[in-house]
Amino acid sequence: MKNQTRNARRGLACLAMSSLLFAACSNSSAKDTSIESEASVIATITEIQDSTFLVEPIEGSEELKSSDVFSVSHVDVEMPADLEVGDQVEIFYNGQIQETAPATLDGVERIEAVK
Repeated sequence: MKNQTRNARRGLACLAMSSLLFAACSNSSAKDTSIESEASVIATITEIQDSTFLVEPIEGSEELKSSDVFSVSHVDVEMPADLEVGDQVEIFYNGQIQETAPATLDGVERIEAVK
């Protein structure tokens, strides 16, 4: 009887340890997938100001669900020097859109000319 009780306790301890190990592994992989990914949008420059652009996303862009005009800060942003009104650009940002007037693409990291 004592052996059965001892074996049952060992089995429960192994089961508890396995459950804890499994839970720890699943939490770490969930954290890996929650890393914010970079988003991008292709848009046409409609106005160039001192530190910002106004742009209109091209037809079919997800960003059009938020607004048809966006303000994009180009201070300290990697981008071509010769951009002009009417040029199409791809804007890489953190995926967040600020609901301002006009809407603002948040966390812009770089802007590339679209050929």
